Order: sequence, then structure tokens, then C-alpha cells
Amino acid sequence: MTMSRQNRRTISNYRHIAVLACMAIMALGLLFGLLFFLRPTTSTIEKRELTAFPTPTFSSFIDGSFFTDVSLWYADTYPLREPMVGAAQSFKNLYGIQPEVKLIGGNFAADEIGAHSDSSSDASGETSASQKEATTFDEVDAPEAKPMQEAMQEQLMAGLYLKNGAAYNIYYFVDEGVEAYIKAINSLADEVAGEAEVYSMLIPNGGAVLLDKSELDALGGSDQNQAIEYVFGRLSDKVHPVDIRSTLNSHKDEYLFFRTDHHWTQLGAYYAYTKFCEERGFEAQDMQSWESMDFDDFLGTFYSETNDPSLVADTVHAYIPPQTNDMVFTDTDGSETESHVINDVTDWGPGTGYYCYGIGDYPLTHVSNPELTDGSACLLLKDSYGNCFAPELIGHYQDLWVIDYRYSDTDICAFVREHNIDDIIIENNITIASNIQVTQSLLDQVEKGLTGTAEQTVENTEAPAENPTEASDEN
Repeated sequence: MTMSRQNRRTISNYRHIAVLACMAIMALGLLFGLLFFLRPTTSTIEKRELTAFPTPTFSSFIDGSFFTDVSLWYADTYPLREPMVGAAQSFKNLYGIQPEVKLIGGNFAADEIGAHSDSSSDASGETSASQKEATTFDEVDAPEAKPMQEAMQEQLMAGLYLKNGAAYNIYYFVDEGVEAYIKAINSLADEVAGEAEVYSMLIPNGGAVLLDKSELDALGGSDQNQAIEYVFGRLSDKVHPVDIRSTLNSHKDEYLFFRTDHHWTQLGAYYAYTKFCEERGFEAQDMQSWESMDFDDFLGTFYSETNDPSLVADTVHAYIPPQTNDMVFTDTDGSETESHVINDVTDWGPGTGYYCYGIGDYPLTHVSNPELTDGSACLLLKDSYGNCFAPELIGHYQDLWVIDYRYSDTDICAFVREHNIDDIIIENNITIASNIQVTQSLLDQVEKGLTGTAEQTVENTEAPAENPTEASDEN
């Protein structure tokens, strides 16, 4: 069938209009991309620094890498990047029928729990001369050799299970990391025996508390209960284990863990605090009677990893300690800054809700309780789970010192003596306690002050050389 001249002219006009419209959109996009003052430098959703504009060099011009880096910078810092990424992800999720349950990743290789037995390694982590030569962190291959923040992120996000608007990270036991953790705790307890009491709190992931065991078993990974029992069973009698599992399980219907983030809520931390008080002999404070602030629409690390619109945004409930909300933190450059235990982050963006807990990821934080003059002092050695756990401790000590040993290089034993520490609380999420870089850092800082310590190594007593501690580079 032939078209009339009029029809051909109409079709031709539409084609011209379509081409012009496409060119106009591309031109507008190009001009918009040239608005340098609108270019973001950080991503609050992804919690990372965006690509910086490359420094031109003669060699980068010659080999063309400068232009490749400019292209990466242009794409990574495009104005309104995050709304467009979110819109693209939402559009992608319109494809077909989306399942209510998803498993992302989950191909991480875990070690067997109990590879080190008490017969091959004593409670302090020391090995016999007949055992294999110790392996230091510097000898360990990737992924441990990556920057610590990147290695932690990979381990936390190695497997995610999405269900009913919430995400859960799968736990994988890493033998070498756990052994360094055990040795660090036992060595510290031995060194400060008679001077300070040592308490160990190992925090399960949200899935271990909120999901049925059969569901966890089907996901693979390692058994968190078995891992916690293994660690507590290897601690010396100088360490007070604070087993919070039954306490959390008895409140599992409450808001203990975030849906979009790997952290627990301050309510979850509060119930763990009550268990510590029971072990320590303190009368627990009623945190829920304190003044509080709420921060809605929090989108945490699970959301930044997946950009999955099925995840339901969280609310951060932050409780202000009545004794004081003032604190001082020391940054990595040694400078001291006055700040607050609980900060108002209303205008900080959707990915920053957990930053309201001012006792954050700093090398050292100090809170002085003006209501006490008894000289009591506590040292909290923590990962980021301790950020919302620390405020509850303020009411029990004149001085609360907090060291995030992931970013510190402190002689911990000397610090304990210098500041007359009474109680040392070592608090870790179970996944971070399996990360060899993190636990090696703790061990190094403990062994700095050990009397008669000859080596600062992680003992690798029985795992065969060809069996790596981790086998995935998935992020």
C-alpha cells in the first residue's frame, strides 16, 4: 500500500520534530551538567565521597587516562545525581513482578567455627612451638589488604536478605579475625588484672534476633549463636562475658534493629545496657523517660547498597542523657572539638540519621558527668554499634572514655593506667569481630602496652594455607 504525499510529509515532519526534541534534551542535559556550582561532592545515600576532578599530568594526557578520569568525574558528580539514580531504580523495579523476598549476594566463603580448639591454643591465644608459624596481617592477601572502611563494607554487605520492607545481612565466620579478637580481649584482661575489670559484649546481627532459625539456616552463612558461644568459651576467666542474646530475643517484637541499615536502634542498645547493668551490679536507668528527638525517613547502608524501593524508611529515636549532653572528641589529627552526645541532624539528609549519636567514629571521645565526683571511670572500646550504646553509660561514671579502635593507634594498656579506668567494655557487632583488619588493629593497640610481649601477630594455628579467610570481593 502506497502512502499519499501528504502522509509522507506528515511522517517526515514528526521525525524532524522528534530529532529536534532529542537534540534539545541532549543540549539541555549538557548545559545542566556544566553547572559546576551544583555538582555534589559527597553522596549521603551511598555514604561516600564522589569522584574528584583529576589532576592533569603530562603522562595522563599522553596515555589518555586523564580524559577517562574526567568522564568518570562528570558522570559521578552530575547535578541532581541522587534523585535521578533513585528514579532510575524505581523505574527498573517496575519491570515484571517483583518478589517480596530477595537474596542479594551471599557467595561469601565462611570458615568453619571452631577450627581453633582449646587443645591447640590456650585461652590467651598463645600457640605451641609445634603449630604453624604465625601469620601477620601484612602477609594476608586480599580482601583484607583493602582499606579498612572498604573491607568492613564488603563484609557487612556480602549477603543481604530482603523481606517485608527490611534487609538483613548474612553472617560469615572468619577464623583468623575471630582469633585475633579473642587474643586481644584475653591479653588485655591479663595485663590489667587487679587494676580494671574487662567486660565483653558481642552483638548479633538483626537477622539472628528477628528471623526464625529455619529461615536463617536456609540462607546459608554461619550460625551466630554458635559463633558467640565459641568466642565466649575461649575467653579467660578474667573476662566478664555479657551475653545479650536472650535479652534481645525477649524484646524481638520491638524496634531493635533498623530496616534499611546494619545498626541496631538505641532501644536495642538500651536492652543490651540493662544486661550489662545486671552483670556489673548497677541499677539500670529508665532511658525511655529521657528527653528524646526523632529523625524520620532515615535510609541507611542497606538502602545505599541496594537502592531498593521496597525497603521501608526508618525513624531514628535518639534519647538525650539527663546528666549531660556535652562531650569532647579527638580527631585523627589530634585536635579536640566540643560537641554533643546527641545531635540534631534534621537537615543533614536521609542517609545521616545515625550520625545523631555524636559519640561516633572518632579515635577518642570523652564525656564528663557533672553529677558524680567519685573518680569512677569507664573505657568503652567499640565499633559503630557503640555510638548509641555509650549514652546509657554516662550516668554511672564520672568519666566515660570511648575509643573507636578502628581509627585509633592508642596504647590501650597505658591509657587504662593513665586515666585510672575501673571498667573496660569491649563492644562489637559479630560481623566486625570477624574482620581481620579491625581485630588486628585492636590486637596491635593492646599489645603495645603488654609487658614481655614478643610478637604482635595473629595466630593461624590450624587453617591450611590454601584455605583463605575470605573468598569474595563482592561489595
